[in-house]
Parts: sequence; structure tokens; C-alpha cells
Amino acid sequence: MKTLSTLFFAQVRLALLLAVCCLALPAMAQSGTGSIRGRVANEATGDYLVGASVELRELRQSALTDASGTYEFSKVPAGKYTLQVFYTGLDAAMREITVTAEAETGADFNLQAAVYKLEKFVVTGDREGDAVSITRQRNADNVKNVLALDAFGSVANEDPSDLLIRLPGVTPYMGDEGDVFAVQVRGVDTQLNSVTVDGNRMSTSGAMTRGFRYGNITAVAFEELEVIKAPTPDLDADSIGGTINMKTKSALTMRDRQRLTYKVGVQWLHDLWGEQPPYAQRHDMHLTSALTYQGLFDAFGGKKNLAITVSGFYFDNGRSYSATTRNYAYTLDAPAYNWDYYTKDLYNLNRQQSLTLKVDYKMGKYTTLSVGGMMANATQDQKMSYQTRAYLNGGGTNGSQINAGYTDSFTEVSANKTSNSRFELETSSNTYVEKMQQMQVDLVRKKGPITIDASGAYSTTTVDVNSYDPDGGTIFTRMSSVGWSLDSSRSKAFPTLKMTAPTGKNMQNLNDYTTTQISKDDNGRESQIYSASLNAEYKAHAGYVPILIKVGARYRQQIAATTGGDRRWDYAGTDLAALQDYGAAINPQYGIDAPFIDIRAASRDVYENPAAWREDYEFYEQYIRRDDRDLREDVRAAYIMGRTKLGRLGVVAGVRFEDTHARAQGYVRDLITPGTDKYNHSQQAARAESEYGPMQVFENDYSDLFPSVHFTYSFTKNILFRASYSTSIGRPTPSNLIPNMAIASDYINLGNPDLLPQHSDNYDLSFEWYFEPVGQLSFGAFQKNLTDFSYTNTTGVAGQDEYAWMDDSLNGREIRTPKNGGNARIRGMEISWRQQLTFLPGFLKGTSVYANYTRLETEGDYGDGQRSENQLPKFVPESFNMGFVFKYMNFWGRISSTYTGEYLDNYSSDPSQNRYKCARTICNASVSYKVNKFMTLFCDMTNIFDTPQEWYRATGHPERLVYHIENGPKLTIGVNGRF
Repeated sequence: MKTLSTLFFAQVRLALLLAVCCLALPAMAQSGTGSIRGRVANEATGDYLVGASVELRELRQSALTDASGTYEFSKVPAGKYTLQVFYTGLDAAMREITVTAEAETGADFNLQAAVYKLEKFVVTGDREGDAVSITRQRNADNVKNVLALDAFGSVANEDPSDLLIRLPGVTPYMGDEGDVFAVQVRGVDTQLNSVTVDGNRMSTSGAMTRGFRYGNITAVAFEELEVIKAPTPDLDADSIGGTINMKTKSALTMRDRQRLTYKVGVQWLHDLWGEQPPYAQRHDMHLTSALTYQGLFDAFGGKKNLAITVSGFYFDNGRSYSATTRNYAYTLDAPAYNWDYYTKDLYNLNRQQSLTLKVDYKMGKYTTLSVGGMMANATQDQKMSYQTRAYLNGGGTNGSQINAGYTDSFTEVSANKTSNSRFELETSSNTYVEKMQQMQVDLVRKKGPITIDASGAYSTTTVDVNSYDPDGGTIFTRMSSVGWSLDSSRSKAFPTLKMTAPTGKNMQNLNDYTTTQISKDDNGRESQIYSASLNAEYKAHAGYVPILIKVGARYRQQIAATTGGDRRWDYAGTDLAALQDYGAAINPQYGIDAPFIDIRAASRDVYENPAAWREDYEFYEQYIRRDDRDLREDVRAAYIMGRTKLGRLGVVAGVRFEDTHARAQGYVRDLITPGTDKYNHSQQAARAESEYGPMQVFENDYSDLFPSVHFTYSFTKNILFRASYSTSIGRPTPSNLIPNMAIASDYINLGNPDLLPQHSDNYDLSFEWYFEPVGQLSFGAFQKNLTDFSYTNTTGVAGQDEYAWMDDSLNGREIRTPKNGGNARIRGMEISWRQQLTFLPGFLKGTSVYANYTRLETEGDYGDGQRSENQLPKFVPESFNMGFVFKYMNFWGRISSTYTGEYLDNYSSDPSQNRYKCARTICNASVSYKVNKFMTLFCDMTNIFDTPQEWYRATGHPERLVYHIENGPKLTIGVNGRF
């Protein structure tokens, strides 16, 4: 008996074969028919328009222009017809033509608008950008938001994620260093969204994650970003939140022969509203630059048939923060004492370089070959951090050593009371090198009713930590039996820490610190994605009813691997003070004066003075096994779908099949043997061999069908109603398919190879009103029903209870483990408005505005007997964006604001360990002055009011602030222009 997958793939192969045969054989043209073909352009800008709607009125047929602004009607009976063209923001155009049998009739259009006849200050790129965005969304078969980069002018960091978060339902997932680390769609975790470039999946620097990290790519390479929230069968199904597609620039849309755009500026990390880390203040100026060349050439006898786009980018992206962290007793009762407090100053210079190339060659009237590539490197060679920590080891569950009389704002431990009361200093300097390459080849042949496209892509990202820096590393030193008190009555963000040295010790003398270790990261990770696809579609008409049938297949292979060789040494010398860094300084708001160690001097001392250092081979043997793991995942997919329009009602429906095979391997620690001499390499190698044994292999296979149906009803030409049903999947992250231990600065993630994929049934409704000039108002509602939803559960603390076996250097870090829950539901609404306000009088004509609001309600069954409402981890329940743009003559200004509501960051079955991220509003501003047509001066400021990132812990206790980060504002000034 044939399986479901066998039958499905057989049907798709037959459909593809029929489509190819139709293309290969001469078309049997209907007697007395011809064709109409032409291009549509914006007369004012000189660019061809993508997505312009062309209607053949007498036959009630319509077509959209493609990537080169071209449209076509085939098999048109000979006779006279009327063509009418529509494009948002431009005046409609109409023309009468005569179609001759067995011939092609040409009809090009140059669209105009009355606004271009007004004062010149009205004619700017953001108008065209808004028009492009609205047109794409209006023409879509499904629920989609589109952003053309021209709509936002200068972007401070040239980071695509800074633009994406201005779309409805898209919220930032911030890194500690203040940049947008990744984005969430409709509140859904970044791991459950797809990110593609020109339709093909991108590898990520995380390797063992699925969440795409945007920090190493530049918006300079792209002309359009789209967020697809209701997937059609021709899209990958692993997109519970949505699919983000970034479309690269193409010169095919130009009518000019050549175009050059540039940007040069300087970024300033300033401290106008607060203190920045002193190390960052000494490195506060950074260069940013971008250059794009586009050209059209005559090749092989053709005219303007070779399009080349080259983009280059360089940016010294300086990032810094000052942070404080504290941990409370594991209780919901009040008062709760603090048992752990540390401060951290960090400065990181991320040198970003990228080069993007795209070549489009029109091989003939009907065939286009596109070849593209992208290289992007990020080097962090000046990453410095200084950390202090005062804590009571094991104090989370045992506060017997805390002095009596503690309150919610004051905790004290007396000196000499217990050796578990400790003070630590840590200095870190590590080098991080990331290299990303992406290559893609696309072939599209479109002739008459048949379109066939094929694509192949390869994307790889490698990351090396300290491989190029022998002097990098992290060193910490400890003094025990320290007395300390923490008083947050004056400031929760920067509480007052007072310390008392134990008898006979001096906290300013490094020689009085008893435990000192230096560790040197030497690890790497690599992610590779291969993909190939073939699609065929056929268009026909049954009377006045258009019919489209589309079939296709896709293969994707993802390979992820990590390697490790981290090492650690214990200090056995007698003069640690000789390695003190007398130039080290930390944020004065901490009120702490401490003798930090010079990490680079200490790192060199390990090799130059080996008698003072003893290598910890237990650490080395454990880490080379922990980090040595790899995964290969193969996804084979096929789909069939159709589209039609019955009067005002458009329908798209179909089904996608995906077959997944994953094979992962890594070392698993099956037992813990009694400790041996950690300085004896042979003993530790033998011990690790007995504890881990050989690599273990884990395999997982599953297949799924993903049906979907999408309706669009046009009440009028400008008022649409959409309704969609779709299905999607969230595959477990690669790191969870192998038992492992991923260590971060304040937590440890443990893998779970038994984690199941989660599935979602998605329902979408939207009402959209489009109006002139260049305006749109929409309201949407959606619901996602998830099964086997996954979440991260806080299960304990390193060094305590069941995790007492962990290395002493990890003590205090919370342990997080992914788990499957039962069923979950996400409900939400989205409201969006944007408009060019050219109807306003006088100088206000240049004003435009955008605003959008998203609200979610969630509930889920955690599978442990608890069901929670509005408590699904990582789901952002509320977000809001708004912005104003003002133009007058040569002046241009923009103010924007992004609000992200409070949400549950990490779930624990113990409510006192639930961690929440606090609500945050970020405000940015930009101004520019156009000197002439080739030069514009600009000034961009991000995070104007220095809004911090904050978290609190324990359900119902927002006053228990656990994490406070201040990144500071950034100011970028420079010049850009176009030739």
C-alpha cells in the first residue's frame, strides 16, 4: 500500500512534468489571437513600477507588472481594447489599442501625478517608498506587510531589523548591547519565524539556533522587506509567527543607465543623560559608510539587458552598556532578601564589512537569469568587560547566613561569618570573528500563460571565538568571608554596595584574593543551508473567470556544527598584584573601587611564567566534549495550489507536504565519577572518556500536510476584506536535539532531545482601506491554536540541589530547560495607519504619519497541571509604533517611537522564579538638509531618552528588579547623496 507521501509526490511530479512539456512544445495558439505586452514606469522618478495593476477592460482580465515593470496578456482575440493602469499615489492611465492576430501589441505607460507638479519639496523618496509598500500589500493574496526602504530615508545603523520593528506585529528582541538582536512576529519567539533573502533561507551565526540574527547584514543591500503572516502553500511551513523576506536591489527597474548612492558618517557614543562605561568613553567615535552602484548595459546584441548592482558597507559599530543584576530569595513572601548582586561594564567594537552583488541578465524577451552573492564579516577585537560580584553562595534557598532585619531594599552579611559570602572581580577581553557568505541563482521563464522558475542557493556562516587572539580570555579572582550590604532605597537601578574585608585582608590588595582563574575561549560554530526549488504555474480563463494552477517542490538541507577547545588555568603564584590593571575604571554610579586584573597581561603570563599557573584539565576535557556536536536536517517539500477570482471574490487554496529527517550527534554525560587530580591530563582524559563514552546519535523523522485557503473580497477597488486559514510548524532548535549545556553570563541552557515539534492552526481576518494620497488604514484579527507548544522552564540554579555537580565557576546561574506543554492559544488584533498628508495647507503639505498597534492574549497548558492566561513565555502581549515625517523645502525630519509591553521572559513551575521583561519605549529622531541634488547632510539619534532595559523576577512582584541595562543614546552625523 502506498503511503501518503508517496502518492503526494507522485502527483506533484506528474504536474511538473506536464508544465514542462507545455513550455517545451510550441503553443497551440487559438485561431485569430494575439498578445499584449508592455512596461509601466513612474515618469517623475524614471523607475519602472513593480506591482502596477493593468486591466484589459473588455475581457475583464488583469495583470500585475513583474520585477522589471513588465506585464503581458496572451491569447487575446483580435480587435480593439481598452487598457487601464493603476498604481498607488499615481494617476490612473487609459489607452485604446488594437490587437492583431498572430502578433504582439506593445503598450507602455508613463504614469504621472498632480503632486509632482507642486513645489519640489513634496517630491521625495519616502512618498515613493510608501506607495511601493501599500501597492505590494494591496496586491497580495494573503495577509502581508511590506516596507520599502525608501520610505524611511536614513537608517542610523543600516540594520534591517531597525526597520522591521516599525511594522505592525513586529517587536524587537534586544541584545544586552542595545542593538536589535532578532525580531518577533506577532509576539512569537524568534525561533519560530523564517527569514529569507529573495525567497531562500539564510544561515545564522547561532548555528544551533533557528532564530536569525541581523547584526551582520546591512539594509544597504535591500530594496524591500516583507512580513508574510499567513503562509500560502508555496512558502516554507516552519513560520508560526511569520516569514520575513528581504528582497535585494535590482537595476532592472531603472531607466537610467547608471546610478550611484553613497553615505559617509560618524557615530558618537555619548553620555548626555547618564554615565557610560569609562572604557567606552575613551572609544566614542566610529566610522560608518555605504556605497551602491547600479548600471544597465547592452550585452550580446540586446539593449539594457544586463543589470548590475554592487553594494558595499563598512561600519565601526560601537556598543556598550552598564548593567546591574541582583537575585532574591526564592519566595513570593515579603520581604525577600538579596543574596546575589553584580555589576558589569562592557564595550564592544563590532567592525562590520559587507559586499553584495546582483547580476540580472535578460536572455531574451521571456527569460531572465539572476545571479547574486553576499559576503559579510563582523570582527569584534576590542570587546572589554569589567564585572564585580558580591554574593552568598547557595543563598537562594538558604538565607540562614543573612543578618536579621533584612527588608525588600536592604540586605547585609557580616564579615568572617561564612566562607560562602564572597566578592569576585572579573575582567574579560575576547575576539569574535563572524563570516557569512550567501550565493543564489534564479532562472525565470515567462511566456504566455506559463511561468517556470528554478532557484538554487547556498548560505554559510562561521564564527570563531579567540582563534585569532592568543591574548584574549576571562580572568576572575575571589575573596571569601567578605561582609557586604546592599541598599536599594536610594536607587533600584544602582543600589549602594558596601563591603568589609575579612580579618587581616585588604580588598584593594590583589594578593589577598585567594582563588584566581583564567579561562581562554577557543571555540567555533558553523551553519550551512543548501536549498533548491522548482515551480511551474499555468494561467487560463474560463470565460471571465481567471484560473491559475501552481505546483512546485523544494529541498532544503541544514547543517550545524560546533567545536570547542576552551582551557582554564588556576593561579599558583605569589604576586597577583603585579598583574593589576591600574588604568581600569568602571561606571562611578556603582560606587565601587576595585583592583581589576589586566587580562591581556595575565594571558601572556600564562605562557611566559608557566610555574605560576596550573592548567585545569578537567575543565578542558569536559568542554571539548560538551561543544563537539553536529546536526544535519533535510526537509523535502512539495505543494499544489490554485488561484481564481469569482467577481469580487479572490480565492487561493492548496496544500503543502513536508518530510523532515534530522540526525544529530554529540557527547552525553551519562555518569559522574569521583573527582581525581584535575591537573593530571591523562587522569582527566580517562575520566571524561568513562563519563561520556562515544558520541551518541539521535534521529527524528516526521511528515506533515499543511493545507491553507485565503479569501480576498473587494467591496470597492479601495476597500478589501481578507480571511485566511493556514497551518504551520515550529521545529525544535538544533541545540535541543542534542543533550548539551550552553553557558551564558547569567544562565545555562540544557538541551532536550525529546522535544517535539509544535504545530499551529492559524486564522486571520483583515479589513483594509486604501485611499489617496498614498494612504492606508487596516484592522486585523488573528488566532493561532498551538499543540505541543514549547517553552523554556527555569528548573534550578547551578551549584545547588540537583545541579550541585556543576563547576564552581558556574554557581548562581539559573538553569533553563526546554519542554513541551500541551495546547496553547494566541489571539490578537492589529491596527495600522499610514498616510501622506498632502491635503494639508501651506508648509504642512510635506507631513506624513504612520502608527500601528498590536495586542495579544495568550493562554496555555504547561503540561505540569498548570494552565496560565497571558503567561506564555516570550510572547509580547502589546506593542505600538508611531512616527511623523515633516518636509519643507530642503529640510526633512522624522520622529519615531517603538513601545514593547511587559512579557514573561522565562517560565518556572516555581512562580518566584518567573522572570519578566519590563515594558520599554524607545524614541529616535532624524533630521537632514539637502544641499543640492548630489548631497544631503543628516543627523540621526537613537534611544534619545536613554531608556534602559529592565527585568524583574517573581509573579506579582514588579518591584523585584533583577536586571537593569543602560546602553545610552547614539548620535550619527554625516552626508549622503546620489549621482
